[in-house]
Amino acid sequence: MFMTQRFLSGSSTKKITLWNNTQRALESGEIYEFFSIDYRNGYFVSATLDNIVRVWTISQYSIIYLTPATRSELKSVLILNETTCLAGYENYLYLWKLPNLNELRQISSTNLNKINVMIHLDRDNLVLIGSLDQKIHVFSLVTETIIDTFNTEGGNKYALDALNRNIIVSNCNGGICSFYLNINNQLVKNKSVSISSVLLAAKIINSSIAIFGFDNANLVTWDLQSTQSNQKNTDNGKIRCIEILDENSFLSGMESDKILIWNLKTLTIKHTITTSGTIYTLKNIEFDIKSLNANSGLIQVQQLQQARQLVQVQQLQQARQPVQVQQLQQARQPVQASHIRQPLYF
Repeated sequence: MFMTQRFLSGSSTKKITLWNNTQRALESGEIYEFFSIDYRNGYFVSATLDNIVRVWTISQYSIIYLTPATRSELKSVLILNETTCLAGYENYLYLWKLPNLNELRQISSTNLNKINVMIHLDRDNLVLIGSLDQKIHVFSLVTETIIDTFNTEGGNKYALDALNRNIIVSNCNGGICSFYLNINNQLVKNKSVSISSVLLAAKIINSSIAIFGFDNANLVTWDLQSTQSNQKNTDNGKIRCIEILDENSFLSGMESDKILIWNLKTLTIKHTITTSGTIYTLKNIEFDIKSLNANSGLIQVQQLQQARQLVQVQQLQQARQPVQVQQLQQARQPVQASHIRQPLYF
């Protein structure tokens, strides 16, 4: 049916499940409702209703470290690198050391409000933070400060995604919007699509296409190069989260005890996984769409550089040809008598 892909799901059943395509491989015991999962190199971290960050191993599928419940409203967690993860609470950000989850630093700001979603722009050392007061914050990991805040006036930030600093999507006043960061790392609104429903999930596929889930049970695709969008009713309830499965498929976590596997090109359901509870979060641990797009972009840059070099070589060759012709013509002209060197003796 498709290549083997493993992914994690967290739900209202208070369990976290490891899937091998459509098969349930492993499942935890009941803990608390899972809101956020991130994965890196054999470890994954989770954010749960009890406001505790946990570090798990995939190999043993067990918790190895956990934080105290230091703050309230923990909804999002990110692995920043091999040694650090970031957790978002109400009015607080915590930097935790990996894997033992020792506290490194805490950043307090009432401007943060209740943090609901965070996106890591690793190449820029920035984190985009969506809060429940309609704002998107730009947080610098270098200065550990908020360097910009954009009021979208478009409802609570349940969904936010970014492919890179130039392609960012979220809900905004009257619908969904795309944004980019300018040279000062300030958010700038780009394009928008008018949709009246509440946005619950967002995932950027590439520089052209983004997929959204709304509370009216519609799946929306948006051509990011224009203001054109298409809506499709899922017939399976509200979509609460979206994740890429592979280059041709994506997952949607539903409010109605299901995970759907979609064909990315035809937007048809390839398979329905029946589970239980509302699926709040999905994380693929095999496939990274951002790396794929980054590699694609690198290839394009290399091709452009090669094309430019070829043009430069051709221009240089053309510039040299007249000079070479002139030199050859001058060499063929008869030598003037006055230019003949006279012998020093007879």
